[in-house]
Amino acid sequence: MVAQLSLLTLGAVLTDGARVHHSSGMNQALSTFSVLEDVAMANGKLTANASSALNMESKNCPWHSDFDAVFKNKRVVGSGATACVYLAENAQKQTVAVKVGKGGEGESLSQWVAECKSMQLLRVDACKSSKRGNVGDTLYNLNAQYVPTCLDIGSKMDGDKEINYYVMHAAGTLELKDIGNKYSVEERKSLFAQLIGSVWALHGLNTAHNDLHGGNILISESSGKPRLALIDFGELSSPLDPTTPSVPPSATWLFDYKRDGNAIMAWSSLLADCDAIPEFPVVPPGGELRARADEFAECLKSKWGADEETIKAMQALMSANSRQLPDQGVARLFKAPMVQKYLPKFEPTYAWEKTKGCTDWPLKKIMEFRRETEFAAMYKCETVPTFNKITWKTRKDGRKVKKTSQNCKFQSSACYSNIKNVGWACDAGTIKGSPCDTVHLSKRSGHADKTFDGGCLTQNHVEGYKYAKVFPGYVPPKPSAKRPVRAFVALTTTKRPVVACQKNVPAKCKCSANGVVQGKKTGKPGCKFHLSRSYGSFCYIEGGTECDGAKISKKLGVYFRPCSAKCEKR
Repeated sequence: MVAQLSLLTLGAVLTDGARVHHSSGMNQALSTFSVLEDVAMANGKLTANASSALNMESKNCPWHSDFDAVFKNKRVVGSGATACVYLAENAQKQTVAVKVGKGGEGESLSQWVAECKSMQLLRVDACKSSKRGNVGDTLYNLNAQYVPTCLDIGSKMDGDKEINYYVMHAAGTLELKDIGNKYSVEERKSLFAQLIGSVWALHGLNTAHNDLHGGNILISESSGKPRLALIDFGELSSPLDPTTPSVPPSATWLFDYKRDGNAIMAWSSLLADCDAIPEFPVVPPGGELRARADEFAECLKSKWGADEETIKAMQALMSANSRQLPDQGVARLFKAPMVQKYLPKFEPTYAWEKTKGCTDWPLKKIMEFRRETEFAAMYKCETVPTFNKITWKTRKDGRKVKKTSQNCKFQSSACYSNIKNVGWACDAGTIKGSPCDTVHLSKRSGHADKTFDGGCLTQNHVEGYKYAKVFPGYVPPKPSAKRPVRAFVALTTTKRPVVACQKNVPAKCKCSANGVVQGKKTGKPGCKFHLSRSYGSFCYIEGGTECDGAKISKKLGVYFRPCSAKCEKR
């Protein structure tokens, strides 16, 4: 095993002045790290900067006893404020990097998960590509040979303390830009073919690396021969065509040296010892770059004896990238005779045990595994302790009313907070590139200085809910033996006034049949429900207070009394 190894590390705020090779937006979160030996992982590289003094600091590095059954020959190679990095061997005899969180402020499991997920989904997409008739297992094998990935991520309880961990492939640490005169012509041709194969491993999946500077193309000699690998997938961009409306061209590889095709030109020039593009990562303007194509082609022919088709494929790639066309020309170059001749036979250097044999899986199984990979790290929202939220509202009369509701019940996902009675960010749990613990709570919550704790899915998320996990410590409510029955209160109507019939009613107390009383037209003849049934029936009379129940109408100046149509007919 080589002494220098590359790792995928991200999200830790580290200490002690290490030099860290990184350029991607995701890796800007890296600060300093005390490193005993060079370490490279899928998302970046750490360079040795510490002495044996790290051995004292490593005593504070956490390690769960369950890891001993999985990893052998572990040793600490780096330590920072929020995490430690171990090198070890897994059950498949692969050298892996195990990043273990210390639980301090700044440690972000959800950011680790987001990064790990993007790499694992890339490998699953390689499985899916095997169902394309003209591809077979080519792209999967290329990924397993040249693209290190995340192997596992999660957390374990150690007493009352939660330990986060992140496992990934370790790779060689010799940077392509630093090879000097190290390799023979035949070995350089092989590295050229491996470079094209590794880039096609991504482009064949409609994805661009977008950051292939020399520090992200690494070489290992652990097998006795130089073998290449790509690392640092923090700026993956997909789809390849940046004219897609949902992807702003300025946010993709469309411009300047970030195009993978430009990197192929530059590092091919270096490997062949040609002078075509010595200024990388500063790429000449399009016109000048096209003018150098003939010079480069002649150099490939004279120094490497490149065949006609390989030269034409390289010229086509240079032309496409100098004009910044969507198709970078990698597919044609990968099929060129020189690349196919010098590409090493398949070696599953960076195989992932979970995708073993996936090229033989039915498409349905691959899609189910993809969803599991994408959503298994999230929680089921109703199992999070703060799912139920209590709020108090003050009414106009000053009374306070307690209201219990559920956070994001009708949405499909959410960023949750472990702080009680704080509103969650609904539909925010699955936004790519925006981990929940990077999103701050609102000022209204009273905790604007804090961030959400993680993401969860509700039952409305059709694809992912069944793969989401239960929050630690969740106890489901016990089902009731009796079926709850609501107590209903019968609705009642207003009681109508009951009028007792009187005998020998004086003539002046009897109802006016035509509604004319004392020469005034009331417009309400006889005994009827003149206003409403709830008010009751009444009639106007010639008499006054001497009639039982009589009341005066101030508007008309005449009297009326309650009546019953049955009584009036007698």
